[in-house]
Amino acid sequence: FMSIFMFVGIFLLLMFVDTKVEYTYSNDIKQRNYIYFGIIFLLVAIVTIGRILFLKMTQKNKTTKKRSPILEKDILLWFLFFLLFIVQIIVEANIYFETSWDAEHIVNTAINYAKTGVFENNTYYDIYPYFSVYPNNLFLAEIFAILGKIVLFFGYDGIYHVLVIIDIILVDLAGIIMVKTIGNLTENKLTKWIGAIVYILFIGLSPWFMVPYSDTYSLIFTISVLYNYTKKEKSWYNYLFIGAFSYFGYLIKPTAIIVLIAIIIIEIGKILFQLKEKHKFMLKTYLQKAIFLALGVFVVAGFKFALNHVIGYEVEEKYSFSYYHYLMMGLSKDTTGSFNSGDVTNSLAIDGYEERIEENKQTLIERIKAFTFQDFCDFYTKKILVNYNDGTFAWGREGWFYKTLKEQEGDLSKELKSFYYNDGENFAKFVSIMQTIWIFILIFIIVQVIFVKMDDKKAVIFLSLIGLTLFTLLFEARARYLYLYSTYYIILAVMGVEFWFQSVNKLHLKKL
Repeated sequence: FMSIFMFVGIFLLLMFVDTKVEYTYSNDIKQRNYIYFGIIFLLVAIVTIGRILFLKMTQKNKTTKKRSPILEKDILLWFLFFLLFIVQIIVEANIYFETSWDAEHIVNTAINYAKTGVFENNTYYDIYPYFSVYPNNLFLAEIFAILGKIVLFFGYDGIYHVLVIIDIILVDLAGIIMVKTIGNLTENKLTKWIGAIVYILFIGLSPWFMVPYSDTYSLIFTISVLYNYTKKEKSWYNYLFIGAFSYFGYLIKPTAIIVLIAIIIIEIGKILFQLKEKHKFMLKTYLQKAIFLALGVFVVAGFKFALNHVIGYEVEEKYSFSYYHYLMMGLSKDTTGSFNSGDVTNSLAIDGYEERIEENKQTLIERIKAFTFQDFCDFYTKKILVNYNDGTFAWGREGWFYKTLKEQEGDLSKELKSFYYNDGENFAKFVSIMQTIWIFILIFIIVQVIFVKMDDKKAVIFLSLIGLTLFTLLFEARARYLYLYSTYYIILAVMGVEFWFQSVNKLHLKKL
C-alpha cells in the first residue's frame, strides 16, 4: 500500500501538475507529460494488438509455440552490451568535455596526488577545505588518486579520460548484473531482453557516463547487492558480498546503504513471522547470515582504513555539516529544497561544529513553523517534481557543467553535441526521448505494484525506492540522486511488462 500510494501519487503529479507550478531545476521539456503518456498508450496498444493477432495466427495454423533461439542465448545479450560499449566510446570521443562542480574537486585532487604524491585539499568558496566540508566524497577521491597513480605508471597523462572510460565500463557491467538480477526474479527470457533494451536506451545511452562522479561509480554497487540478495540459492559468500558492496557503495554515495537497510527490515520481519510460527531453529541460520554480512562490511572498512593511511588526509570536523544542515536545506523554499548556496555559506560562517548544529537546528525549526498546511502541500508537490519529473536525471544542471570543451572535427561530433549538449538544437529530442522512457517505466511500475503479488525480494526493491524517495524529500532534492537506483526502477517496470504480456496470453486462451 505504501508503494501504491507513492508511485500512483507521483504519476498523478507528473500528469496533471508538471507545468502548472514553477520550481528549481525544472526540466527542459516543452510538452506536457500526458502527451508522452498518450504516445506510450498508443505503442502499448499496438504491441498488444500485434501480440493477440500473432497468438490467433499460431492457433489457427496449429503451430507449436516455440521460444525464439535468439532469446534463449544469454551470450547474445552480452554481445548487445559489447555493442553498447563501442557506441559509448564513439559518443565519448565525439562529445568529450570536462565538468566542474564537485566532480572537479575530486578529479583535480586525484590528478594532483598522482603527479606529486601530495593529497592537496582544493579550497571550497576559496577558503574552506573541500573534503572537510564534504567528507562523503573523500573515499572516491582517494580511489581516483590511486587509479591516477596507476595510469601515470603506464605512461599516460589523460587521467580524466581514463576515469571516464572506467565509468563507461562500470555502467555497462551494472546493466549486465541488472539483467542477471531479472533472471533471478523470473524465468522469462523475453523479460531479460526487454530489461536490457530499456537499460541500454535509458542508462547506457544517457551521457551521465561522461561525468566521473559518485552517481555513476555507485550504480554497480546497488545492483550488485540486489543481485546477491535475489539469488534463489544463496551461499555464505552472497551475504559477504551484500555487506561488502553495501558498505563500499555507501562510502562512495551514502544513499547506497538504503538497500541494505531495506534488506535488514525485510529479514527482521521474516524472523518475527517465523518465531510466531515457532520456527526458532531458523535463528541460527539468520545469525550466520548476519555474521557473513558484517564480515563483508569489516573487510571494506579495513580497506578504507588502509587507503586513508596511504593518502594521509585528516578531516577537520569543524568545517563539516551535520544532517541538520541538510534537513534545513531540504526545507529551503527559495531553491525548492535543492542545493542552496546561501545555506552553505551561512553554515560555514559559523565557527565550531557544535555551534553550527545548534544554529542549523534553530533555522530548521523556524522554517517548519513558517509552513502552513497549504505551504506544506505546495512545497512537497514541487519537491517531488524536482526529483521525479526529469528523465534525464537533471543532465547539465550542475554549476559550470561544460567547463572544458574539446574541439572535435566532423559531422558526427556536431550531431552528437547538438543532441547531448544542453544548448544543442536537438537537445529537446534527447529530453523528450528520456522523458518518454521514464514515464513508461513509472506506468509499468504501477502495473507491477497493483497487480503482481509481492514477495520478499520485490519488497526489498520497493522499500529501497520508498527510502530513497523519503531521503530526497527530507534532505536535498535532485533528480540525479535517483540515478544510482535506476536499475531498480527498470527491474520493476519490466516485471510489470511481463505481467501485461501474460495477461494478454491468458485473455486469448479464455476466448478460445
